[in-house]
Amino acid sequence: MSRQSKKWPPKKGTAIFWLFIFYFGSMGWWGIFVPIMDGASDEAIIILMICLGIYLPILAWAWMRITSRVMSIKPPRGVEPVAESELRKRLMDINNLDVPFTVRKDLHDGIIVTWNIVDEKWGEVLAAYSINMVQSIRLRIDEKDHTVLAQDQSVSRKKAINLLSGEASFSMSFFKGIDLLSYNRAISGGLIFKDGKWKLGKAYDYRFSLSEMKNPIISAIGYSGWTYKPTLSFWRWLGG
Repeated sequence: MSRQSKKWPPKKGTAIFWLFIFYFGSMGWWGIFVPIMDGASDEAIIILMICLGIYLPILAWAWMRITSRVMSIKPPRGVEPVAESELRKRLMDINNLDVPFTVRKDLHDGIIVTWNIVDEKWGEVLAAYSINMVQSIRLRIDEKDHTVLAQDQSVSRKKAINLLSGEASFSMSFFKGIDLLSYNRAISGGLIFKDGKWKLGKAYDYRFSLSEMKNPIISAIGYSGWTYKPTLSFWRWLGG
């Protein structure tokens, strides 16, 4: 193995740090106008609002493209790109590895990687609960420049029913875009009713590491001579 290949894929910790500096800096600098505008005329305030109305969409567009480019991972030097059909085969072959997620085709001729992190139902003395968390990566293959666009998605659903009062609660969270850092660890337990019997134990116990999910995907893409490019949108003019 060459010296350069040992350093692949590159670490992105420093890049993530500077991205956060850029995010906060580009949003915070115009806060200096707040004390200046105190007592300003209505015309000056209107002009400022118009400028912000123009600046913020341009900033959002710049965020998306810059983040996508900074977080992209090019293949190791000297690796020639394989055919698209071979790349798809290598990605699907990840299913043969001992990994906690699955790779399959989606409806748009792309590929979706799915990790069903936790899907549990349990009961307590006067309540019933369920939790479902799914993390996925949607891939779109662009043969023109040997790039694989990758969009992170996560969905979390939690339900609870109070059997005494009949009250129910439901919460849901959804994310789509570029997940820079993600690690989750959770355990819940006690006296629970699960699998048809009462027991003192865990309702659920899960651990999720985004790098554990992404690394096999990035390796399969990179060592096939293609670029892994995270994106907020599959429209290239918008997502980079």
